[in-house]
Amino acid sequence: MNPLIIGIIALIALAAVAMIIIGQRRTRRLSEQFGPEYERTLQAMRDRGKAESELRLRAERVDQLPIRVSRPSARCGQISHGTRHRGARCSRRSEHRGSADRDGALPGAVPGSPGG
Repeated sequence: MNPLIIGIIALIALAAVAMIIIGQRRTRRLSEQFGPEYERTLQAMRDRGKAESELRLRAERVDQLPIRVSRPSARCGQISHGTRHRGARCSRRSEHRGSADRDGALPGAVPGSPGG
């Protein structure tokens, strides 16, 4: 067999393996980034390529949003890593009404504790 043909076949095989590896990495990254939403989107669309394309578009839209990290004093009463911020105290309970769940408890609050 001609060495040129062998080289072309090897190059095509190498490119195919590279495409498979890149696709697997992209799938793993999206799955880790979106968690259960990845599986829900995959089930809803019934096509991995379309589902992953949709998730990439979602990620791009979020990346374009002007998300800012708030100061601790602006996070009055919010839960972070399972504990309340102790720096700033809220003067009004009404500031928490938007974040209360159905039974009126704050998210992450322990039942029986203040806010729970």
